[in-house]
Amino acid sequence: MKVALKFGATFPITTADFSLFGPLDRSKGKSGDHRLGLHWLREHYRCPMKAKVVWAVSIVAVLNSGCSNSNYHSSQWDLDSKTGAMTYSVDGWVWLANLSGTNPSKRLTEGEFPSFVGRTGYLCCARGGALWLYDLATGSGRQLTNPGDHEEDRQAAYNPADGRIYFNRHIEDGWLRPSRYDIYSCRMDSSDLVRHTTLGWHFSRISTRPFSGGSLYFVGDSPEVSRTPDAAVMKLSLKFPYSVTQVFPSFADPWEISASLDGSRLALITSVRGGYECWSIEAKTGSSTMVGKLGYGSEWPLFAPDRSSVLFMMHKDGQVTLDQITAKGQESVLFQIAPEPVANDPKQTRVGQ
Repeated sequence: MKVALKFGATFPITTADFSLFGPLDRSKGKSGDHRLGLHWLREHYRCPMKAKVVWAVSIVAVLNSGCSNSNYHSSQWDLDSKTGAMTYSVDGWVWLANLSGTNPSKRLTEGEFPSFVGRTGYLCCARGGALWLYDLATGSGRQLTNPGDHEEDRQAAYNPADGRIYFNRHIEDGWLRPSRYDIYSCRMDSSDLVRHTTLGWHFSRISTRPFSGGSLYFVGDSPEVSRTPDAAVMKLSLKFPYSVTQVFPSFADPWEISASLDGSRLALITSVRGGYECWSIEAKTGSSTMVGKLGYGSEWPLFAPDRSSVLFMMHKDGQVTLDQITAKGQESVLFQIAPEPVANDPKQTRVGQ
């Protein structure tokens, strides 16, 4: 159930409970790595009749497969490369942790798609269809965006160059029509809302990391721009008139993308037969190197602070972990995210074990 919230309302919280908001509507979104959620299928297939057929087949597949490699639903995560702080969401809750493992995870607030807002001391997350800003110093939150009916905002990305927050707006036109995405931005005080794309992307995942050369990279699917039949890597120019171009067309089925701290390189996960591949791409030249092959359940790649490895979420064997893959293709588990490790269980410890 969604609760209508007054635009601009402020909800102070105590550091004891770290709870900002009321019940979260988690009826939408993909489940783990499965990619077969009905909501995702309805977004992904632009043909309603094709979608209906795929839904019917998918229901049988979901019932037979147990729905996911993991019992937990997670979304985008983010890392503060300067402090080592990280934020992630599991089952509709946003958590804070430290990559070094020196501090235990702390449940922060209800929400999904969390990301740090540059050096401002704020964290942004999706909550009840809107974006919310959470002040990490004072423990208070306020609503940032005010989407209309059948609209939902998610995946915020802060650009320090212009002080704006860029985000995906998901627009649901109706049961028989495919939903779409467009990229918007606003200032941190919620003013000056700008729509940057008008093509109605059928599927869009934007990079939450720093921007490269005045551009925002994202994975999208639009017949007006794409030179491939499925999703492709796109680049949005942040200067008016906000042109969109397809880049790196050699990647036939990209899934998620992010930029390094300095914006010079991009980490890309692509879908291939039998699993996924992780690639490192030079933003200026487009030269790419395959970091390694990943198993099913891999998602949300981010470069490590020193760029020596790529970190990503992994859904496997009923658990969610933060894994890394090095330039030599060596994969290892860094951090168990769900279920929460038991403190006195030596088999369930955090980073630095």
